[in-house]
Amino acid sequence: MTPSFELDHLFVTVPPEAPGIEPLLALGLREGTRNVHPGQGTANRRIFLHNAMLEFLWLTDATEAQSDLIRRTRLFERCNPQDVHACPFGICLRPTAATAKLPFPVWHYTPPYLPPGASIPVATNSELTHEPLIFCLPAAVRPDRYPADRQQPVTHPAGLREITQVILSMPLAQPPSEALRYLHDAGLVVLREGESYAMRIEFDEGRQGEERSFVPQLPLVWRW
Repeated sequence: MTPSFELDHLFVTVPPEAPGIEPLLALGLREGTRNVHPGQGTANRRIFLHNAMLEFLWLTDATEAQSDLIRRTRLFERCNPQDVHACPFGICLRPTAATAKLPFPVWHYTPPYLPPGASIPVATNSELTHEPLIFCLPAAVRPDRYPADRQQPVTHPAGLREITQVILSMPLAQPPSEALRYLHDAGLVVLREGESYAMRIEFDEGRQGEERSFVPQLPLVWRW
């Protein structure tokens, strides 16, 4: 049975301007357009694959990130390099069918950069800063299906095409929230206990037989 939701993108919080992305580009990845999030106090750099996107997110305005409208996401804490207990990752889903309903409780996030009436369903674990921020973009599609006016580079000299597995290592001092448990049970993310936060991302089922760690610049290990 096809899952009701699939991975849309992953984010990792980084220092300003994301200097740690340069080794990824040196491997033969092409960078997409950057974004600024007015009113949220963040900006990003992005790499697009055929089926998902990787976002490198940093804080631009601490006051905006701690405002009443944004605070519940805990993006300020997640982007703070001094807060070693905050999870630096975000996991965004998209539905595989128009009628799909998220199987965990959410609240509706309305940052200023969204058009009037639009919102982002965010899992109610958002205030648990030891867990990843989990949210959904109901109208999202695969990057290789973006309309002409939104197309991004998805073909890379390194030959990476699709994310095929995500393994999240994190301290598990208490049982995971309902949203995080869903990601694991649905096979969207493999959850493992670890002393620190790290994400192992597999591309194309590891067919090239290559692996690279980007620690400590980024809490990422890639296999392709």
